[in-house]
Amino acid sequence: GATTDVSGATTDVSGATTDVSGATTDVSGATTDVSGDTTDVSSETTTVSSDTTDVSGDTTTDDSNTTTTDGSGTTTETLPTGVSSVEVKTVDAETAENIYLSDEESFNVAGLIESVTLHLENGEDVTVDPATAIDFEMTPAEAYETVTEKTAGKVYFDGEVGLKYKGEEEVEITDTVKVAVALKGDTTLDGKVDATDLFETAYYVALQGAGKTPIFDTVKNGTALESKLAYLASDIDTESKAGENTEDGKLDATDMLYTAVYQAYNGAGNHIDWAEAIKMANGGK
Repeated sequence: GATTDVSGATTDVSGATTDVSGATTDVSGATTDVSGDTTDVSSETTTVSSDTTDVSGDTTTDDSNTTTTDGSGTTTETLPTGVSSVEVKTVDAETAENIYLSDEESFNVAGLIESVTLHLENGEDVTVDPATAIDFEMTPAEAYETVTEKTAGKVYFDGEVGLKYKGEEEVEITDTVKVAVALKGDTTLDGKVDATDLFETAYYVALQGAGKTPIFDTVKNGTALESKLAYLASDIDTESKAGENTEDGKLDATDMLYTAVYQAYNGAGNHIDWAEAIKMANGGK
């Protein structure tokens, strides 16, 4: 059946979830109990947090650490105790996910760290999920804020970020990851979002549409890293880190529209973020 949510949009619900009590809850918030009576709670929102009836979790324990499967089927590791040192293997620089925008919540552990081995005091070595064991000393925003000087007229972070061990022991990690961070919408990499960025994005899209090799004029004499950062900063909706159009990300006229809306509102003193700009450009939806 079709379900109408509070926004008026129609969503096709392919299936329902049956909990252990036998009640069936669909995403519209209507609940049918085992007697067949229906209680209309359409004015409320019911969130289905899991697609499984087992919320107790299965726990398997070995000599060093614990793996827990929660009700949603997600596996999480509990780090072992007695860790004396942490060995980190980073992803090869050629394939690492090394470019970011300053508004991203965190650097990507999986894109930067290949493996983590914990050396225990009892002589054992335990391999753990990098995301379970490792965090970063800075967020992308904090890294970007450390940039205080323009280098050749460009403003972006390009450097090393330290790693932290998430376990209970105070274990120092000397390894770092090399990343670069740009400001979203800052095509020219000059530290601000203005009309020049919109012009450069339009120029890129025009070259692309004419079958020419698209390249950012302001960074064409720069490094390959700068070209990738310029592309990432300009690809407002799909934020492709490839530095070129792919199946998953494309820099096109839509990004020009989002940039124009963002600049128009913020230029007039009405601060909006990128999510609001995209929403307004799509008719407020």
